[in-house]
Formats: sequence, structure tokens, C-alpha cells
Amino acid sequence: YLERARLTGDVSAPQRALDAADRALSLEPDLVEALFNRALALTVLERHAEARDAWEAFLAVDSTSGWADEARLRLMSGPAR
Repeated sequence: YLERARLTGDVSAPQRALDAADRALSLEPDLVEALFNRALALTVLERHAEARDAWEAFLAVDSTSGWADEARLRLMSGPAR
């Protein structure tokens, strides 16, 4: 959904991405892909405080991958646009 939003400008896709991540996390709370996608969706939706919390939740589960490097960069750079 996030890639669709980026490619097509579909403004409803980021919310659908967030909903999908939340559904996945309801089934498997530590699923790193869903944690990452949730944080990214909240960032795209400009829900900055929630996004910060979501990036930190992701890092609590995965602190060593390339995705973790991106999460730390996003946290250091503050609100993303």
C-alpha cells in the first residue's frame, strides 16, 4: 500500500497500510515487517508522535538489521515528510 501511494498518489493507501500492519500485529505482535510498516505508515500519515513510538517499538524487537539503521535515522531526523 505504501508503494502504491508513492507511485500513484493514492491518498487512502497509507491508512490501508496502517490498518494491514495493525491486523498483522494483532496476530503476531513482534512481527518485524509489520512493526516497520506500521511505523512507516504513521510517518507518511504525519502522525509524528505515534510514528516515533512505533519506530522505538520496532527497534525494541530489531536493533541490528538494515531496517533498524533506517529506523534510527528516522528517529534522529525528527518528523518526516
